[in-house]
Amino acid sequence: MFGYATNVTPKLMPLSHVLATKLGARLTKVRKNGTCLWLRLDGKTQVTVEYYNDKGAMVLVRVHTVLISTQHDETATNDEIATDLKEHVIKPVIPEKYLDEKTIFHLNPSDRFMIGGPHGVAAENVGVGYKARAEAEGRLLYPKLGYSHEVDLFVPPAVRVFCFKNNTICCNGINKQRVH
Repeated sequence: MFGYATNVTPKLMPLSHVLATKLGARLTKVRKNGTCLWLRLDGKTQVTVEYYNDKGAMVLVRVHTVLISTQHDETATNDEIATDLKEHVIKPVIPEKYLDEKTIFHLNPSDRFMIGGPHGVAAENVGVGYKARAEAEGRLLYPKLGYSHEVDLFVPPAVRVFCFKNNTICCNGINKQRVH
């Protein structure tokens, strides 16, 4: 993660940050006003912007990639989600001049996302010497059961683990089957 000031936007923030924030706000708006009845509370956005270097000055070229993962009800199809996100969320937020035929759209790329928020799974290790730690941004879990050695566990893709206390393991992800 890095940050900087830029004159590309009036708020002196990077365009990718401004657009991702506006996409998140737009998701909330279309959920609350009923435009997209299938939308639920949890959502994530990311925008990648392409620049070129003109003698040391970075010049904005276009939006390279738009990623939106959003929680939805069980009735929404992937095609309906993608169509509605493009029409009701992306088009009103990202100026047309930044989008082109090469712009990549990842719309719910992990497929179904019906359980969101903190509805992951937590386990508490209770016992003398029971500890756990997570590393590599939640991709590795090292539980220690009793005074035995640590066990190395690799976490499946699309799942992350966190240890809020040394004996509490929390698993979260957008794929319920993988989390459980």
